Order: sequence, then structure tokens, then C-alpha cells
Amino acid sequence: MAIRLSNLFINALSTLAPQLMARVVFDKFCHPKRFARTKAETACALRGIKFIFKSGRVANIWGDDGSENQDLVLLCHGWESRGTTFYVLIDTLVAKGFKVLAWNAPAHGSSPGTKTQIFDMTSALIEDLKQQNLQPVAFVGHSMGGAMLGIVSKYISLPKPIIMISSPSQILPMFQKFFAARHLSKKVQALVFKKINQLGDYTLDEISLINCQLQHEQTALIIHDKTDKQVPFAEFEKLQTVWKKAQFHPTENLGHNRILRDENIATLITQHIIKHK
Repeated sequence: MAIRLSNLFINALSTLAPQLMARVVFDKFCHPKRFARTKAETACALRGIKFIFKSGRVANIWGDDGSENQDLVLLCHGWESRGTTFYVLIDTLVAKGFKVLAWNAPAHGSSPGTKTQIFDMTSALIEDLKQQNLQPVAFVGHSMGGAMLGIVSKYISLPKPIIMISSPSQILPMFQKFFAARHLSKKVQALVFKKINQLGDYTLDEISLINCQLQHEQTALIIHDKTDKQVPFAEFEKLQTVWKKAQFHPTENLGHNRILRDENIATLITQHIIKHK
């Protein structure tokens, strides 16, 4: 009954005050939920070193041997996630001699803030990398963390091997899914999209992986599970039609997040980095 009344209220406000509703929805979308680390993640964090950027944002570093020429791998988490979710991959990479940095976006993990969105996350990542003069030999992104590559590539050079796990081919459908679950009118949706597209130098379509120049340049490994309920496997299939130089690896029964805890996937990623760095 409560859900029905809530939907009726949303429908009414969407019709009577679409501008107000668009502001409410946009503000809500820009406030990600923050979840606590699991025991395995906490143990992983304790094995590493906490690093605070000049911006105040937080990363964790593992495997630093103190040498200036040690290869660095950058890990970028997804929406409402955190860097330590890569704990299986982190251990695998460190075992092969890599220095690993798991970055926490604004309003995510241990980083400060309560409000962010994909353009803000991307500019924050670029700022932190530039300020510390970090030049990773590989970039690994999960979900939204992989989708961010479409924007990052427009501002800085990326390493040759990039790995995207469970990432959407286009950003727009992810927003549409969010809107559909909240029964928003088409007018409100259009207003929110307008707000989002005004946030950066590029539109959502222009930054999507399916359209970006990276597909012609990078040695990419793209991984996706057939049972992923958050980012459908169809997104992986769309990328297959345009990323002709990429290596595609479908999985079964690992879902959207459990895929990060699979040792075989961690080994596959590590081998790809070693081969192409």
C-alpha cells in the first residue's frame, strides 16, 4: 500500500511540477549509498597502506617495493562501491610484483563527501592522478569504474592494457533503468537528462564506451557475466560489435559483484596486464 501511494505521489508531482521533480530526482541520484567493508576487504585494507591525496580523497596501496620504476596498476570501483572490493585481484597482482592502487571516488569508500556523479568522479580521478604524477601501466574498472574510461580518455592518455568488468556499453540506459523503477514521466526524464548533459564538456552519448575512440586504440580485456542482473549481458554483446581489437571473456553464474571474487578472473586479468603492459 505504501509503495502504491508513493508511486501515485511521484506520478502526480511529475505531472504538476516536472521541474521540481527533476531536481529532486537528480539530487537523489547524486547521493550514493555508502556500504561497509566485508571482513575480507577489511583484512585486505590492513595489508596495504592508506594514502590520502591532496584533494582529501583516499586510496589504498599494496605491494610497494620502494622503487621508482615499479609497475603500478590502477583499480577503479563502481557506483556505491569501494576500492577494496578488488581484494582477490589485489593479492594476485601483488604476488606478481605489481604495485596496486585502489582509488576511492568522492562519496565512496573512505573518501569524503556525500554527493557525486560520473562527471565529478572522473574529474576527481584525473586530478588525483595528475597531482601525484601517477602513470599506471594498466587500468582496471568495474561497472561504472570501467564506463568512466570513456570520459577519462578524452582528457589524459591511458595505458595500453585496460580491463573492464561488468561495465555498461552506454551510460544512458543505466539512468533510464533508474527512472523506470521510480515511475517518472518522460518529461521529468528529459529534464534530468538535460541536467546531466550540462555537467561536463560531453554528453552521455559522447562518453559511452560504445562510441569512444578507445575501441580503435587500446588492448582491452572485457569481462561480463551472463547472469548479471545489474548491468545486463546485452551490454557486453553490444561492445563486441564495435570493439574489434578487444579480447572478450564471458562468464557464467558469477553475477555483477561476485565476479570480482573469482580467482580465475583475477589470474586472467593479471596475465593480460603482464602480456600487454
